[in-house]
Formats: sequence, structure tokens, C-alpha cells
Amino acid sequence: MRVSDHLPLEELQRLARAIPAKRLWKRHQAVILAIQGQDAATIALALQCGARSVQSWVRQYNDEGPDSLQEGKHTGRPPRISGPELARLKERVEAGPTPEDGRATFYGEDIRRILEAEFGVKLCLQA
Repeated sequence: MRVSDHLPLEELQRLARAIPAKRLWKRHQAVILAIQGQDAATIALALQCGARSVQSWVRQYNDEGPDSLQEGKHTGRPPRISGPELARLKERVEAGPTPEDGRATFYGEDIRRILEAEFGVKLCLQA
């Protein structure tokens, strides 16, 4: 695989070491391995991803440079609960049932009931 020389290998490796997000690290690592002469199938096996993903990441890097490896905006429905409310829900669930809950252990239906009663979020059990 041909890889453009946007950055020296050492600089790309330094950048990859500083990346906390595994998905983003994997993209950088694919380019690093390609620079080192590995083929897409070998890289995919090493990183536990698809060869087409590896080819796509290297192509993006070649066309647009290292910044193109960043994740794009995620589309889809925004979360129904987030931020401080999500933190509060986690605390509530981790604290375990209260005497008012009438249970020793939470089940899915209990979490759904808490979401609706305490947070005003109505979800089906599958959600």
C-alpha cells in the first residue's frame, strides 16, 4: 500500500501514543503499519477490523492528511437522557433499590419506571 508522507513515521507514532480513544488510535495505527510495509489484510488482522476499513483510512490519510482520520459527526437521534441527568441516573441505579422500590435488585422494568417517574423519560423496555 502506498502512503503519502504527510508526517514522518516518528511524528505519527508520537501522535498515536497520545490518543485516548481506541477507535481513533486504530486509524492512526493502520496508517503506521501501512507505512511500515504491511498489507491491508495483515493490518486488519492485527487491529481486528476489516481490510476495507484499513484501505479507507489509508486513502483518507493520503488524500487529506492526518486530520482526516478524526471521527466525523455522528448522526441519528440524540440521546433521551445525557449530561447531569445521566450521571444522576447512574448514581441512582448504582446505589441500589430503596425501600420505596420494593425490590432487592433492579430489573429492566424497574429502570424503565425510574426513568419515567424521576426523569420524565419514557422508553420501552428494549431501549
